[in-house]
Amino acid sequence: MGIETNEDDIECLWSWLTGEVPDDWKLPIHKKGGKEDSGNYRPVSLTSVPCTVMEQFILSVIMQHLQGGQGLRPSQHGFRRGRSCLTNLVSIYDQVTCLVDAGRAVDVVYLDFSKAFDTVSHSTLLEKLAAWGLDRSTLCWVRNWLDGQAQRLMVNGAASSWGQSPVVFLRGLCWDQLCSIFSLMT
Repeated sequence: MGIETNEDDIECLWSWLTGEVPDDWKLPIHKKGGKEDSGNYRPVSLTSVPCTVMEQFILSVIMQHLQGGQGLRPSQHGFRRGRSCLTNLVSIYDQVTCLVDAGRAVDVVYLDFSKAFDTVSHSTLLEKLAAWGLDRSTLCWVRNWLDGQAQRLMVNGAASSWGQSPVVFLRGLCWDQLCSIFSLMT
């Protein structure tokens, strides 16, 4: 009785062990608005099946590490298992009620930063991940994924020159979660 594997499984395992992300796992997707505006693209949104599997794996490694007491505060509700906007509202309501019952003044400010994920610098994200004590394979994989990010604009078949992206322009469930948590912790 042998272990069944397929090419995608082997490619994912090799990618993680070597920290290499195949170039064909990354592609730009138009989201809305004029196609001539580079801000209207999700540079890494829809990825291949092996890449999606790897993204989920990498996110789970990072989240398990952070939830083990390394970085997530109890007040962090977004993108955490068993927590949601509703649990956040219940928590803040409980805190405010206790303060009001004690006769104290309470001010509440909620902020939503537009395109906050797009402002996370690659080097800062990698430094923070290293400071959190993530293992070498995970750090190498994320570094390789980020270092390979370049972008250009194509309009009516004409392409601009390629340029490196110094900030995280990653889209998709996994990267949004990681960047959201990172943004809240910095």
